[in-house]
Amino acid sequence: MVCGAVALLAATIAVTCAIWASGGRTSGLLRIPLGERLGGYVAERHNDWQFVRSYTRYDGLYYYTIALDPFASDVQHTLIDAPAYRYGHPGYGWMARVFSLGSADSLPGVLIALSVAGMVVAAYAGSRLANMMGLTPWVGLGVAVNPGLVYAATVSTPETVGVAVMALGLLAWLRDRWWTAAILFVVLCFIKEAFVFVPIGLAIWELIRRARGDRKRDVTFLVGVLALGPLSLAAWFVYLYRTLGAWPFAQGPRNITTPILGWFETLSFSAQQIEGPEFQIGSAGLPLIIAVGVGLACCMFKASKMRSPIDPIFMMSAGLIFCLSWLALLYPKDLIRNISPVVFLAPYLWARWGPEATAEP
Repeated sequence: MVCGAVALLAATIAVTCAIWASGGRTSGLLRIPLGERLGGYVAERHNDWQFVRSYTRYDGLYYYTIALDPFASDVQHTLIDAPAYRYGHPGYGWMARVFSLGSADSLPGVLIALSVAGMVVAAYAGSRLANMMGLTPWVGLGVAVNPGLVYAATVSTPETVGVAVMALGLLAWLRDRWWTAAILFVVLCFIKEAFVFVPIGLAIWELIRRARGDRKRDVTFLVGVLALGPLSLAAWFVYLYRTLGAWPFAQGPRNITTPILGWFETLSFSAQQIEGPEFQIGSAGLPLIIAVGVGLACCMFKASKMRSPIDPIFMMSAGLIFCLSWLALLYPKDLIRNISPVVFLAPYLWARWGPEATAEP
């Protein structure tokens, strides 16, 4: 409970400051510019909406759009760029639609409330998960000091909710509550595509356990249950292709590239900016990208020993981070947000789990 309370305090302070800086209105956190088509649509329906300048726009506007038009069947999805890509991860917007009871006026506040609640739930479930895996429950405090999660709460993006659902799902799975976990993992896969690595990683773990001689578990059943999340997301992709005429991965920014290439490009761009007009980005980005890269590499080495259910999840998730392009790495705000779920998982790599765990020096 203490971890959840600290996370609530951190999120509340951050969100309050962000609302104050955005003119005192919750709508400011969605970062919608008036000059865009979506901005014009909103202006016609809301007299007191807080719009932002075009160069400060951010991804919260997409989840607001998804909440307005959850199945891309109305007009709102035509007002944003790359709709197939944006709708490839609709879970956060869908949740806002459900909890707002269909009220467009309450959506900004609901999106913020979901983000803050995500921080609290992630901290509490993370603490319980750590205790179950032989770690100190104070590991849950990592949520409150995870800068990417705190930042996500201030811009209405889904990382806090995603980490919360992931922690709950892992907790349910390790308690052998298969169907509860399966439902949570289906929800998780819709929150952000990269979260498919959670059920896939657990499936790999179950196969590893079988290969190491554990015959007590029905691996075929378990893998089948874990496949529900990725298969559901795949079916949604087919729906989007039939509805919007494009696959989600064929639209949007080119955030994925050749492994490591994006990191070298980011280092180069950051170094060039140290003496340029964006010297603050370069000065902060250069040490940050190096520190993050070294930390992830060390954690991947630890995870490669495959001694807990978290290890294969972390290996794939961190591997994807090393495939990010400079577009997702150069700006510190994007970097810390994109790595926040992996940062959450890192402490659990030191857990002792089951008969596979062996003593280390």
